[in-house]
Amino acid sequence: MMHERINIIMNYPIDNLTMNETIALVEDYIKQRKLCQHVAVNDAKLVDMPKDPQLRQIISACDIIAAKRRSETCGPEKFS
Repeated sequence: MMHERINIIMNYPIDNLTMNETIALVEDYIKQRKLCQHVAVNDAKLVDMPKDPQLRQIISACDIIAAKRRSETCGPEKFS
């Protein structure tokens, strides 16, 4: 399944998807009976990833890598 990834902070790939796009992508995985691993990356994970190769590998291997946003600082629903 192809979808757009962007590089945000510290050059780590984050999927450029709204919640509705993420749901549609997961539904596609389900329809095709494919496994899908999702992770929400928060500030702590971004800080830990450079010094933790195992964490970096696990996150990088996920099919959907979302940025976890705090509701009060969320801003736009989608990164640009």
